[in-house]
Amino acid sequence: MNFAYVVALFIFMLSIPTISGMPVIVNIDDVLDTTTDYINYSKQTTGFQEITTSFENTGSVGCTAFVRVDFYKNNTLLYTSWSDSAALEAGAAYTFKNYWFHQNIEGNIIAKMRVYYCDEIDILDDITFTAMPLNKNSTLNLTILGTTADKNEINITFTINKTLKNAWIIPKETYIGWRIEPLNTGTIIAGEQYTKTLKYTSSIPNKKSALEYYIIDDEKNYAVFQTSNTVPVKETKMHLEYNPYSVAVVIFFIMAFLVVREKKKFRRLKKQVDAKKNQKEKQ
Repeated sequence: MNFAYVVALFIFMLSIPTISGMPVIVNIDDVLDTTTDYINYSKQTTGFQEITTSFENTGSVGCTAFVRVDFYKNNTLLYTSWSDSAALEAGAAYTFKNYWFHQNIEGNIIAKMRVYYCDEIDILDDITFTAMPLNKNSTLNLTILGTTADKNEINITFTINKTLKNAWIIPKETYIGWRIEPLNTGTIIAGEQYTKTLKYTSSIPNKKSALEYYIIDDEKNYAVFQTSNTVPVKETKMHLEYNPYSVAVVIFFIMAFLVVREKKKFRRLKKQVDAKKNQKEKQ
């Protein structure tokens, strides 16, 4: 193969920039291990259940983890709750929270719990509790002022008619194919404008849908609202990063390539001159 073409191909491969966010192949240990330190929940609830799971990555591989809780009554699935997700390096711990607003449900409930991490699943022991109905009408009025979304987040701008000291936003129902993370809004002042971000994962890329949510506070005041991921935001441009060492190497080989090419031109020109000289001498 022509040496000049080999050099040109090598230069092209080196000149491809590093794309920020692309995975880098590294050598890692393959020990996966976890510990669930404790699970806190209410043995009897009226309208609202919060389950707290303390989880530790005791292996040697960092990964993203989250908790799923399926609530059953008489073997019938009532609701699936997803926690927020957390990227846990080896040795790191995190406290996950799952929520369920069971406005009109009464009876014995079984909660089946699973922890997802590194494409593995830990099945935890079932927990049981007694649910009592809330028997309380909605007392909140949430007004959506605007919505923007991308493939992982929905940003909602809203006002509400009552000050909330501590509130959560969770999906109203179990939406098959969606993992929607709960959101603790913190303090919300009546009449003021807020923008909050709901994180989600859809099993079908670019799936579009309008979903219903609850906003609930400590006193179990609540409202139902609807928002969707159908209003796109302007996507940011891909950020390119250049390694200075790679740039120096590329410049070196470009110079080498040019030297080789010029040498070839000189040799070709010299051959032509020598040929003409020999021809004249023969004449």
